[in-house]
Amino acid sequence: MIFCLSPATKDKVIMIDKQTAYKIVKDELESSYKLEGDEVVIIDDRIIEEDFGWIFFYQSRRALETNMIRYKIVGNYPIIVDRLDSTIHYLNVENGIDLGISLYKQNRGKVIENYSDIDGFLECYMAKTCLGDFSSDEAAIQYYITYAKLREVQEVIEQGKCLLKKEHFPWERISELTERSFETPEKAGQWLVEIISLLESTK
Repeated sequence: MIFCLSPATKDKVIMIDKQTAYKIVKDELESSYKLEGDEVVIIDDRIIEEDFGWIFFYQSRRALETNMIRYKIVGNYPIIVDRLDSTIHYLNVENGIDLGISLYKQNRGKVIENYSDIDGFLECYMAKTCLGDFSSDEAAIQYYITYAKLREVQEVIEQGKCLLKKEHFPWERISELTERSFETPEKAGQWLVEIISLLESTK
């Protein structure tokens, strides 16, 4: 996972409260999940408060009411809302909640040079757009989102935004991964901005 704070965020610290964090998660869930005859709800009695912010767990209402596996959302990683800048992060709990929290504390606000999620996305999906496997960038993104976990999509978005903030934007690497020819770093950056916007609007 990549954690990346912009210079503006570092200069201007805006602390938020639990109520604001709750609304942020609620809005995120409403935009991310469209369940027919059901809705995704925050599990109020499982909210964890840490010094860095809050961790929210969520599930479909029908799953909570019936306890039936077929209604459960799979891959619903807990959502962290950082009280420092109100950003959303997905907590990796594959090795346990405690370890996930510990890793977040260690890496909070840092840029970790690991862009494997966006590298894979650009190479596997956006390169194939040029080769004819997909009819358009939008089609490639829609296919990716259909089969990817919500956490993975969020990681691609976060890593892409961090790349755009780098002092030396790695536009040659993006060109190589996507098999596209960009005339200037600015054009490569603008293309990546558009791709991230599509990811955010589609998920």
